[in-house]
Amino acid sequence: QKNSKNTTFVTDWLIIGRKEVAVNLQALLQLNVTHILNMTNDVKSAFNKHFMYEKIAVRDSEEEDIAKHFTRMIAFIKRCETSKGRVCPEMVE
Repeated sequence: QKNSKNTTFVTDWLIIGRKEVAVNLQALLQLNVTHILNMTNDVKSAFNKHFMYEKIAVRDSEEEDIAKHFTRMIAFIKRCETSKGRVCPEMVE
């Protein structure tokens, strides 16, 4: 796997992706994504039939306190790891 302008591989099974990837079913399938952590305020979880989603509405703002969501985020990522899946958190620019 390679990093691109829209995706970054943190580990072999954890990918950080921008919303351009989140709305592209073919890209997600090519990346073998199984779980999506949707951390956007404005992007819908579009492919519920294909992926396991966790939606945490976060505004793209310096004032946003994302730390209050860490427990949910970590629990979802751990569920993905346990099931040998591949998670792609959706992030805005």
